[in-house]
Amino acid sequence: AYFSRRHWIAFLGKNFLTFVFLAMVLVFAIVGYALPGVQLWVTATVIILSVITVGMVIWGYIDYRNDWLVVTNRRVVYQEKLLFVHVWRKEAPLESIQSIDFARGIVGRYLGFGTLVVRTAGTAGEIRFSYTTNFDQLRSIIREQQDQRKQHAAAQSKLNIHRELERRL
Repeated sequence: AYFSRRHWIAFLGKNFLTFVFLAMVLVFAIVGYALPGVQLWVTATVIILSVITVGMVIWGYIDYRNDWLVVTNRRVVYQEKLLFVHVWRKEAPLESIQSIDFARGIVGRYLGFGTLVVRTAGTAGEIRFSYTTNFDQLRSIIREQQDQRKQHAAAQSKLNIHRELERRL
């Protein structure tokens, strides 16, 4: 029913050190080429550092794309995946969801993101999805799916009672 990735600011936050590293590469390249007589070691260092930086940006992008939140007709699923390291998934059945909250800071108010907190009864506990957007839409979709799930369960219960009565008669 709903699929969401983190806000784009999460990409910048996760890759802040990569951008600092990129700035250092640029400064090194400018200083290295500003000195008289460009030497081979400057060029080789800039190329190596550029390749490492591009690799870090690609890794960061893949890591950013692997975090998502899904609302289905049965549950809310949050997955965080770190490539080749671990996969962390948390699920909450719609029937066990007790509250849906949203917290945002000053920057989140201006850029339109915050942290979604889904509290559940039972073993699922709590699902926190940071840097999420469209909170009002997301909450209404979860509530709609909960209502549909309740209606389906009630209809299924009535159908089971009807079948049992038919069997006995």
